[in-house]
Amino acid sequence: MNEIVTHESDPARSVNDALMGALAKACATGQECYLLIDASKSHEIQYMIEGLTDDALCLFDGEVFEELSAYAPWLVPLSGAGSDVFKWFMKKGWGKDWGLFLISDADPVRVKASLRRSLRVNTEDGRELFFKFYRPSVFNLYMPAMDPLQVTQVMQNLAQVWTEDEKDPALIHRYAVRGSSLRRADLTLKLVEDV
Repeated sequence: MNEIVTHESDPARSVNDALMGALAKACATGQECYLLIDASKSHEIQYMIEGLTDDALCLFDGEVFEELSAYAPWLVPLSGAGSDVFKWFMKKGWGKDWGLFLISDADPVRVKASLRRSLRVNTEDGRELFFKFYRPSVFNLYMPAMDPLQVTQVMQNLAQVWTEDEKDPALIHRYAVRGSSLRRADLTLKLVEDV
């Protein structure tokens, strides 16, 4: 992985405002910002998502959806009603390893299909396991250790992935693939009182 550089966001009155502003600035024309949230982190996540937006997609389908949707990862476009999910997530789940922000030029159905391909991994002894890459702690640990083919698979149809830092709620790790290499650049969320 590359040498990590750190940038600052435009100053804002809150971490929420700084992060939403930075995401909006990073989304190019034709791209969408998404939240990929792990419903297993809190019993209220699925109900809040379904109550705040009709656009959320569970990464589990069919019988698995019926049995495990309350514990599944959910993809939420942040446009429209998704902005209410963003506000709720920042209040309740920020800093708690609940989810990632994604930027993509693909539609939600294609993003979901790409993400589903990374939900299961095989161990060296042949066991199949769930890979909870949608948790910031997991993403930050495993992505830099992956080979280029694995990185390309996880990042398929994603321009960027943004994760929270485990210790600093005002620090964002931004990942992107350039060529066949995973690149990381950090973003410090600058607050007005910091100026």
